[in-house]
Amino acid sequence: YEWESELKRNIHRLPKSEQDRALEFYNELFEDRIESGWTETQIIAEFGNPCDVADKILAEYDESAADS
Repeated sequence: YEWESELKRNIHRLPKSEQDRALEFYNELFEDRIESGWTETQIIAEFGNPCDVADKILAEYDESAADS
């Protein structure tokens, strides 16, 4: 949950719907990995640093907003 909290803090400038979409994506991915037998540590290592993930999400959002 610490990883998710850090991600939330770093994507706070996105519209609420986009924040929810990103968090739902990672929550579903997390649950899928748990069901497949991964440990929380393995999952977080795969996801990477939440700040880096947030930067990627923000860049993708900015890119799609610019295309609109």
